[in-house]
Amino acid sequence: MGFDQYHEPANELPPETRTFARIIASLTEEAEAIGWYEQCLAVEHNPQARAIMANAQGEEFKHFGMHLEFLLRQKPRWRVVLQDILFKEGDIIAHGEEAEEAEQKLHDAEPLYPKAIEMPHLTVPVSERDHRQGSLTAAVTLVEYGDYECPYCALAYPVVKEIQRQLDPTLCFVFRHFPVAQSHPHARHAAEAAAAQGKFWHMHDMLFEHQDALDDEHLLHYAAALGLDTERFGWELQNHVFAPRVSEDVESGRHSRVSGTPTFFINGIRHDDTYTLDVLLPAVRSYENPRGNL
Repeated sequence: MGFDQYHEPANELPPETRTFARIIASLTEEAEAIGWYEQCLAVEHNPQARAIMANAQGEEFKHFGMHLEFLLRQKPRWRVVLQDILFKEGDIIAHGEEAEEAEQKLHDAEPLYPKAIEMPHLTVPVSERDHRQGSLTAAVTLVEYGDYECPYCALAYPVVKEIQRQLDPTLCFVFRHFPVAQSHPHARHAAEAAAAQGKFWHMHDMLFEHQDALDDEHLLHYAAALGLDTERFGWELQNHVFAPRVSEDVESGRHSRVSGTPTFFINGIRHDDTYTLDVLLPAVRSYENPRGNL
């Protein structure tokens, strides 16, 4: 990767500062390529931290330093460069130029992001095992990886409802678990316990509409209101009967490069934009024409 995409660090800076600036600039470009900044903003719960991150979007190096480990997990070859060269004998500066040469060789030999791969795809296709509303043969399939505790998923909930209202019956909506919060771990199990009694979507709606009350006592109350066998429901929650089912969804999400919630896939292609109605609805509608489907 050349450095002509951004300005070279000023010559008057110390050599170690210039080397560090080059490294962070390269890594920042990689972070932008995988949409990491947008994902961080989408899952950050702390309003102050979210505001700082939003303001940082206009800065040259943004907040990439906070997310270095994530990128290294995504691109192991970067980790090799850092471990074998930058961190050799604990000296990150002495080998800076050598690191740049090695990094350039990696890019010359094989691009880290092949041009053919534009968007992450859904690696586990929608099937009969999924919780879905609509036909598997519908023109458009919208998959959401979500978390009943996530406030952003709660914001997306009415958006999805409106999209379903407008596109029915051409839409198949699928919900898969991807828990990122742990305050009320039984919430996701509650949806599965309700599914075992034929009431998944009823409980799904109940959880999002009462997101501020997801403790076990309230979950049992919701089960009773839906006419479920509460004794069976409570036992299944306490014994984590449906933990493997939730884990299957989580694993499928990880394979599809899901890292935050909500994450949407439209006909198997990740929607890398906001999930407000004015953005998500046109994106979904664009797939109603079969020629636009992949």
